[in-house]
Amino acid sequence: MGSTQLAGMREMVGDDCLEWRLTSNHYPPLPTILIDACREALAALRDEESDRKIDMPEGIQFRGKDSATASEIADSAHLWGLV
Repeated sequence: MGSTQLAGMREMVGDDCLEWRLTSNHYPPLPTILIDACREALAALRDEESDRKIDMPEGIQFRGKDSATASEIADSAHLWGLV
């Protein structure tokens, strides 16, 4: 993603930003059911707790597991620019 696009995203608020990030910045798009997990991951990263375990939503697994660390979610959903 270009830096201009990322700068514009910072003006978006909350779930709108995460929804755009999941659906428009990935192919195939990531499901919007991940918004809560992404929000929790961002909060953990801002608290400098990158190893905090975040539960995946019902029916979603991360690499065969029902949870992932905040940094794993940030890596896979490209969230580092929003921390």
